Amino acid sequence: SLVTLDLTINNNTGIDAQTACDSLVWNGITYTASNNTALDTLTNAAGCDSVITLDLTINTIDVTTTLSNGGVTISANLTGASYQWIDCINGNAIISGENNQSYIATSNGEYAVIITANSCSDTSICVAIVGVGIELFSGNKSIKIYPNPTSDYITIENEGVYNYIIKSIYGSEVIIGKGNNKETVSLEKLAKGTYFISVINKDETIQIIKIVKE
Repeated sequence: SLVTLDLTINNNTGIDAQTACDSLVWNGITYTASNNTALDTLTNAAGCDSVITLDLTINTIDVTTTLSNGGVTISANLTGASYQWIDCINGNAIISGENNQSYIATSNGEYAVIITANSCSDTSICVAIVGVGIELFSGNKSIKIYPNPTSDYITIENEGVYNYIIKSIYGSEVIIGKGNNKETVSLEKLAKGTYFISVINKDETIQIIKIVKE
């Protein structure tokens, strides 16, 4: 007696191709990198298992930046993208007309860039610009300011009697005083950041030095 089996297997496989910016939630799992091995099992129209393979491409954007030109020019490291520079201190306001890979700051502040590439957008960290309009020089006198960077105080060593002014990166005067040879100045009440100290000697020689409070 000869019996022939006529069998139909009602299952199938498939590929789910996805492209996302930064991350994708698929089958309840968040993926932050490209993936072509993740599987999901569904029920097809015939009531049988259907295995789906994820083919995921994650597009990430390099949002690192570099300072140059004496610390007044910021450049996005990623080339061939679209750029929009923003003012972090002014509520991340768009800086009109600044759409190049580099931005030359016209005033001290904090700036970032929105970069768009491969249909994705991301924003760099805010970068502090402190050198616009400030010339650092030591004049003809010998001057020492230490420690620098510092956390609580600085010591100024200079010849004779002098005045000193410490300014924030925005030009506001935060400490004013007078010294004689060696003077210790407390920075305890100042926030962490970059400051500029001007030392004015009795012959009106002005010396400007950048200091950093950590």
